[in-house]
Amino acid sequence: MFRCLATIVVVVTLSGCAGFTTLSSPEAAASLDNLSLCKRARSNLCGGIYGCPQDKIAIAEIRKRNLIPDSEWPLIQARKIRLGMTECGLNASWGGHPRINVSTGSWGTHKQYVYDNGSYVYVENGKVTSWQN
Repeated sequence: MFRCLATIVVVVTLSGCAGFTTLSSPEAAASLDNLSLCKRARSNLCGGIYGCPQDKIAIAEIRKRNLIPDSEWPLIQARKIRLGMTECGLNASWGGHPRINVSTGSWGTHKQYVYDNGSYVYVENGKVTSWQN
């Protein structure tokens, strides 16, 4: 019974990680679009940011592209967000797979991130403008 349960837990755990590209090199990170790269920095493969070499590869590429300012990294490590935070910082901080509703018009692009825990984060033109939970 225990062996069967342990096998099920391992299979479920591994299948949950199947959606992420393993970053084995800087070239692999360079091939990702910005959103995928930012989400990859908060993967759960190795416990999140700074957790394993793959996360460090993603973070190096994020820094190279200047997607997140230095002032946001402490917030990301603490899994917090703030008004004015970059969209990449939001994704690196909270990660996950939220549903994203997008509206585009003459005013720019508005996004509503809807998380499984009931939180909503609003982003306008790449910056966090508000949230509710």
